[in-house]
Amino acid sequence: MRFLVAAFYIYVLTVLFFSFFLSPSVSYGKYKPLKAPAKCSRCREKRVKSAYHTLCDVCVGELSACAKCGRREAEVVNQPAPTRTEEARVEAELQKLLKLLPERRRRTVVRKLQEEEKGR
Repeated sequence: MRFLVAAFYIYVLTVLFFSFFLSPSVSYGKYKPLKAPAKCSRCREKRVKSAYHTLCDVCVGELSACAKCGRREAEVVNQPAPTRTEEARVEAELQKLLKLLPERRRRTVVRKLQEEEKGR
């Protein structure tokens, strides 16, 4: 049970990290999006649509490797979208974890999640 709570805190911290550090780079013009699809370093087809990525979505799904660096042991970036059942399972797990938190932290987490939803 503690592992799930720790995993939940790690998820919230990563969301906060990217919201604080990626959004300024976009607003100040440091983030350069792709203008045309780039070549995948594995299959050599022009399917890479995300900036700073080297593998296409198909190769990421086959290899379960990181889309940016291409390593398998790294955290996988740009994973295929989860199915509805996976989303429902994650949502149910999130609600369970929220019930375990003290009221003050629960409100903080819910507020941050709502801010993230508005930002999308």
